[in-house]
Amino acid sequence: NALRYFPVNLHKELAKEFAEELESYGHIYMYRLVPDIAMRAYPLSEYPCRSTQGGAIMLMIMNNLDPAVAQFPQELVTYGGNGQAFSNWAQFWVTMHYLSTMTE
Repeated sequence: NALRYFPVNLHKELAKEFAEELESYGHIYMYRLVPDIAMRAYPLSEYPCRSTQGGAIMLMIMNNLDPAVAQFPQELVTYGGNGQAFSNWAQFWVTMHYLSTMTE
């Protein structure tokens, strides 16, 4: 199921990696996709967005995954610890992409 986010030509390489994550952590987080920027709420003007609403949602997501706020940010577990912002990092990137292209 996790491979659905990726082109078929990458499945062989990713399947092994995702199986190892599942075995090690009991969940596939897709750690290879963790952003290389600091997870925090940046000023709205710093988000690559076409609408204020899309940027505001991006800001809220980043704030929820800020290590100073989130319980387990690498596992996408938000503050309070009773929910995940996303199931995996591919979902994070897909959502951020669509929010960046969203218009009024």
